[in-house]
Amino acid sequence: YYDMRERHGDDTPTEDPSLIEGYKEVVSYLQAAQKSADANLYPEAIIDCQRLTAWAEYFQGHWAAAAALFESVADQQRPPASADAHWMTIVCLDLLQGDTSDEAGAEHLEKVVRSFLYLYPMDDRSGQLVLHQALNETNVSIESVQRLLNIPYDSEIYEQAQRRAAQMLYQLFRESSPPEQIEFATEYLAIAVPMITQNAQDVDGMSKVDLDRLIARCRRVLDVALTEGVRRLTAARQALGILDIESIAQQIELSDVADELNYLRLKERLLSDDFDMAGDLAQRLYEADPKGLWSRQSARLIFREAVNRLRDASDKRAADNIVMIYGVRILDEYGNDPEAIQKPSVRQYTIDVARSALRIWERSQDPAAGQLAQQLFAKLLKAYPKERSFLRATAVLEQSQGNSSNALAAWRRLLNGLPMDSEGWYEAKYQQIKILAEDDPEAAKEVMQQFKVLHPNMGPEPWSQLMKELDADLNVIPVPQAGGV
Repeated sequence: YYDMRERHGDDTPTEDPSLIEGYKEVVSYLQAAQKSADANLYPEAIIDCQRLTAWAEYFQGHWAAAAALFESVADQQRPPASADAHWMTIVCLDLLQGDTSDEAGAEHLEKVVRSFLYLYPMDDRSGQLVLHQALNETNVSIESVQRLLNIPYDSEIYEQAQRRAAQMLYQLFRESSPPEQIEFATEYLAIAVPMITQNAQDVDGMSKVDLDRLIARCRRVLDVALTEGVRRLTAARQALGILDIESIAQQIELSDVADELNYLRLKERLLSDDFDMAGDLAQRLYEADPKGLWSRQSARLIFREAVNRLRDASDKRAADNIVMIYGVRILDEYGNDPEAIQKPSVRQYTIDVARSALRIWERSQDPAAGQLAQQLFAKLLKAYPKERSFLRATAVLEQSQGNSSNALAAWRRLLNGLPMDSEGWYEAKYQQIKILAEDDPEAAKEVMQQFKVLHPNMGPEPWSQLMKELDADLNVIPVPQAGGV
């Protein structure tokens, strides 16, 4: 056997016919030795013969025979002495899988790998197995990630294991629901940020392929760090800072991802409460390509932030203006599609824009805002005719434009749908009589008379005072008291 190894002079299997014949002869000698009459007196020598036979089969490319022999040797030895035979069993089974790819063989290989990792956790080759498994794993798991992260810093495969762990964590992050995302995000950024920071120190000597990889990693860091609920602004700024390095711009064309990067900068500025800069970036994207993906995404992002601010802000003027501007851009995407309003997202966009436009008109009497609000509420009312808030807004806007018949119809519909004596009912009744007073005074007097019969105190304030003033203007005859002449 050792003579053959010297002749071979290589640690890989051979295809040389003369060497193969020599190894066959070695196998014959070793098998004969194990069958000798006194072989059972030398159990350690028998195991050694089996070990050398396994190697001789391996060098001939006989993976199945070699795997079976190595496995037998490993079973007869104790750890850590059995580690080499156990490892070679894996090597041979893996080579055999490459040739045959049968399911039973794959399961056997997986079983032997798990056994190796359990028996020899500190063996350097365990790290290689973990990495090999992770590189070929399609259904990633946090357990696989943890095994990769357990590979020691001084291992020659440490950096490769870290890269694969980062890839797997990013995949887990993208596939998980929001509550789980935060944990995966934290672990991912703990690996990925130091990785891109280290890589950025060597950009001047990088190949184009390595620069592309660095940019891809920075984009993934930004994707994770700027996700709602994660908010890791320091990590995001580090990634953006790397992408702004001048030498990268000189070596690689970033125009293909320029809009995406501006969108990510916009997200970072919003999370940093720099609304002005975020607006500038959104405008830049819109001017570059109004219908582009990142322009549309940025409009939604700015719009959503403005809507959120409306909930908390005491002064809603600035947020209302932003909602109206960016909301119109979003709604323009749907054109004149009459069915679009049935989509929940489009319905909500329309409601938010209409309400902001209405508030702007109420504050400033801006005709453009009033016209927009009127158009949008009309569209909403057509799709949802029983919605009271849409009816009221339509009534107010139609009345302001002098469309008394439309306004009156809307106030009457509100009266029919609201509980009597509610705040909204009194408003609708007052506005009904007020419109009639201008268009049909006799009808207004009749409605006022009926109102006074049912509500002799003229209702709660402020409607009581308003009704009394309107009553005086109408010069309505007082209701006769009981016992009067």
